[in-house]
This record gives sequence, structure tokens and C-alpha cells, in this order.
Amino acid sequence: MNRLFGSSGSKPKPSLNDAIASTDTRIDSIEVKIRKLDAELTKYRDQMRKMRDGPGKVRFYAIFPEFPVIFELITRTLR
Repeated sequence: MNRLFGSSGSKPKPSLNDAIASTDTRIDSIEVKIRKLDAELTKYRDQMRKMRDGPGKVRFYAIFPEFPVIFELITRTLR
């Protein structure tokens, strides 16, 4: 295939240490995103806890009936 399309130059192939370093940076960025989303989820949970029973709360659970289940799954995985 290199004969037809040519090679991509003399770019050095990544070593094992380079692969580990890039994976670690991706993991760190994902953990930051998870912490941010966890804080946002906690904020929404507190708002729902403070909300009185009424049409607003009923409408929210009608739109997102799986919210309590999803919240429990997320909190279990973050522990």
C-alpha cells in the first residue's frame, strides 16, 4: 500500500511510555468532567429535594421518570 499511496513521512512511532502518558492525561480530563457533572447532579438533586410536591415536581418526573434510577447508578459508580 505504501507503493500506491506513499508513506506518511518520518514521524516516530509512539513508545509505550508515550501511550501511557496520553492515556493518563485523557483519564485526568475525564475525571475532571465527572467531578463537574457530579457537582451539577448534586445541585439538581438538592433542588428536587427542596421542591414541594405539586405540578412542577410531577411534571419533572413525568418527563424524566428514570431520574432517581440514573442518579443512584451514578452515585454508586462514583463511590
